[in-house]
Amino acid sequence: MEANPAFEQQSGLTQAIGKTAREFTPNLEAVFLTHYETVLATGEPIEFEIQPADLGRYFRVAAYRYGDPQNKQLAIVFNDISDRKLNEQQQAFLLKLSDALRPLSDPSEIQRAAMHNLGEYLALDRAMYAEITPDGKTVIVNDNYLISNYIELADNKVQG
Repeated sequence: MEANPAFEQQSGLTQAIGKTAREFTPNLEAVFLTHYETVLATGEPIEFEIQPADLGRYFRVAAYRYGDPQNKQLAIVFNDISDRKLNEQQQAFLLKLSDALRPLSDPSEIQRAAMHNLGEYLALDRAMYAEITPDGKTVIVNDNYLISNYIELADNKVQG
């Protein structure tokens, strides 16, 4: 029924006024509707964090029943928390990487563990460790992480 200018700026969604959530966001995740239905049914406010697939950002959402319960209206307040979530993910990755590298001393093992962790973190199919020769004209690939190698290893462990 109402939206302030920050709604469009933060969500990227336009022309929402007068439409249901399903009308202006047809791919809205079911979790939103479940939370909103619970608030309408119980009158208890709810807060949650979510990353809607369509928007590609993280939000902290608070939903409250608004006005006469018979009208089944909600007030929804949300904040873009993408920067905070990205920082948390980066810190978690660095901690995991540090834990993986700490017991290693062999340079090849360190490179392999770093590539594996980076490949998983960035959801890469391949990561390579390479050196550039002093003349800057040649790149020497010393080792690489290839996701299919790790999938095969995991499958063999499960089967064997």
